[in-house]
Order: sequence, then structure tokens, then C-alpha cells
Amino acid sequence: MKSPEVLLSISDLTTVFHKDEGVLNAVDGIDLTIQKGQIFGLVGESGSGGKTVTALSVMNLIEEPGEIVSGSIIFRGDSLLKLAEDEMAELRGDQISMVFQDPQIRLNPVFPIGDQIIEIFTVHKGLDRKEAKKQAIHKMDLVGIPDPEWMMGAYAHQLSGGQAQRVMIAMAIALNPALIIADEPTSALDVTIQAQILELFDELNANDATSILLISHDLGVIAELAHRVAVMYAGVIVEEASVESLFDHRLHPYTGGLIASLPNSEEEAERLQTIPGALLDRADLPTGCRFSPRCSARVDFGLMICESHEPDIIERSPGHFVRCWLYQDGEGHRAPLRSS
Repeated sequence: MKSPEVLLSISDLTTVFHKDEGVLNAVDGIDLTIQKGQIFGLVGESGSGGKTVTALSVMNLIEEPGEIVSGSIIFRGDSLLKLAEDEMAELRGDQISMVFQDPQIRLNPVFPIGDQIIEIFTVHKGLDRKEAKKQAIHKMDLVGIPDPEWMMGAYAHQLSGGQAQRVMIAMAIALNPALIIADEPTSALDVTIQAQILELFDELNANDATSILLISHDLGVIAELAHRVAVMYAGVIVEEASVESLFDHRLHPYTGGLIASLPNSEEEAERLQTIPGALLDRADLPTGCRFSPRCSARVDFGLMICESHEPDIIERSPGHFVRCWLYQDGEGHRAPLRSS
């Protein structure tokens, strides 16, 4: 049986930000592999550390005071971190595109929306303006913009958050890229449009074998669309598995907390469970496991090692990885769930 083709491989990626309070490790030595035709979910609480920075690192859009200090990002066999800026600019939008979390500030306020989408087709595909406009209207129609002709002449300040997000998605899918990085792509949309956009991503994946890195704080969105998922906390991957394995056999206490916070009904939505404690100060990480200050399992099992040593990420079962002292031995520590 032929092995799946690897489209994007991230190895030991570390991206930091130099702040007055010290060096903040936004992404701290992560490994991720996305196959051709795969929808890969990257999930964690909003602001939990690292998801958006991972995406910007892939796009080579980290700006000062940020810096990619180590690791590699390989796309279709090419090292993205070794490309010149003009080479990377050519790649963006054509082979890799991104739907940003803050769409309105990503749109140029000076030029009409239509000109910004038309430029994608004229620059990358060499289309004349008439054909480029036709393609732009078609893409806006695909993402559910009700009056594409009006939108062609509109400016960014005239758009609602949802409209701006749909424009960004239209721009991202314009050239049918091999990889779309979607950072909270439905967060500004109502439920109806959200479902429409998720269906569009699903169709792009099914019909065009488009790979998608789907970043979200919402495991419900991930469960609906993704094939495989990594759970990120404070700059590291704490669990990675197929979506089915993650939901059926979740291992990490943080993953369990995220799943427990999902409402199954309107009644449950009114009494949602939450993960105790606050997000970490990234300039003052704990010595041991980064989740230990918020982890009820650490208390339940009386795990002292969590406070002094950070666990490795291990393969608990085929294709299912976890970073937790519940499942691995350490110095003077025997994992309570090692054999379960």
C-alpha cells in the first residue's frame, strides 16, 4: 500500500518573542506533519499559546520582536525558512494561503475589495482584468457573499466582521492552493454562514484534495471537519491523534477539559464546565509540566514529578501521542496509568 504523501513537515520549531520581561517561547520545539489531502486540526483555548504563531511561522510572517530561532518547515520538499522573501511571496497565495483571525486589519483600507481579489489573479495567473473580475465574483459567491457585485466596489471599513472574514476566505481559495491555513475561520460568522464555510472547506478537501490546517479553540468545529488533530498548550503539543481516537480515548487532562466544555444541548450550554485556573504567564513558565498548575489529575493521583520535570511526548498507542506523567515513568516516578 502506497504511503500518504507528506505535504508539510514541521520539525522542532521554536519561535520566540523578545520582550522587556524576557524571552517568550510562543512555539517551543513542536513537530507536525500534514499529508496531502488531509484536514489537520490545531486546537487549544484562545490565547493558550502557539497556534497562530505556528501558522505565521509557516507563512514566514514572524516580525520583530518575534524570531524563528530553530527547527525546519518543509513544504513539498522545499525548506520555507531558506527561501528568499520574493520566493516566499510568490508561494503565498499560490501554493499556500492563509485565512487570518483578524480579517479587517489584513485588508488594504485604500483599495476596493474587488481590486484586492482581482490582483491575485492578474499577478499569479496573468489573467486580464475582465477575466480576473469574473473569477473574483465567482469566489465571493462561493463563500456566501450575497451581493458580490456591490462587494467589488466596497472598502474594508464598510464591511462587518463576518463580511470581512468571507472576503478573506474568498482570497485564500482564489488560486486553489495545495494548503490553506485557516486561523479561527468561522469565529466572526453566524451559525448559518459558519456551516456554509465549513461545508466549503470540506468540498475543497474532497474535490480538489486541498490540505487544510484548521486552527480553532472550538473542538466541535474540529470534530466536524478534521481527520487528525493536535492539542496545543503553552507552546507545546500535549496530545495528537486521529479525531476519532482523540474523542473516544482522550488521554491528556487538558484535552479532557476541552471536550468536557463542549455543550451537547442548550441546557448543557447554560452550565458548561470550565478548565480551572488561568492561562500561563509565558514569561514565567513553571519548572515542570506546563499544565500542572491547572491539572486536577495531578492532585487526584498525587503526582509530585509534574511540578519539577516536564514530560516527553510519547506514542501511547499507534498514532496517538501524549505528553503527560500519567502514562510515562520518570526518576522516582511510576506512571499510574502506564498499563491501563
